[in-house]
Amino acid sequence: MTNQECESIEYRWERERMNAIWKFAIIAPGVTELRLPAGARLLRVDAQRDEWGEETAQIWALVASHHPREIRRIHVYATGQEIEDLDRFAYVGTFQMCDDKLVWHVFEELAEQSQKQ
Repeated sequence: MTNQECESIEYRWERERMNAIWKFAIIAPGVTELRLPAGARLLRVDAQRDEWGEETAQIWALVASHHPREIRRIHVYATGQEIEDLDRFAYVGTFQMCDDKLVWHVFEELAEQSQKQ
């Protein structure tokens, strides 16, 4: 194997091992500021029970842990709740809590909007 091939494999391994899926608690309803590695991709939102049986809202993100951190604002709205300025958001997902009695809709505030505040 040549040095270039070894370096290529080493680089690929280094890059791949830095990627991970992280989980964060979010506020429902409300706004949560998350400090994520730059370029993180939001994958899923859902309710999850903790070790005491309490149901909490969670969001999972695919991250490159070595990237510098940035603030991302996540907004959670109830079904029927008014959402002002919808064009400043990107839809992330919908999830249910309390035996499906509460339905929440999750949006990420677009970067330009977050930086203005």
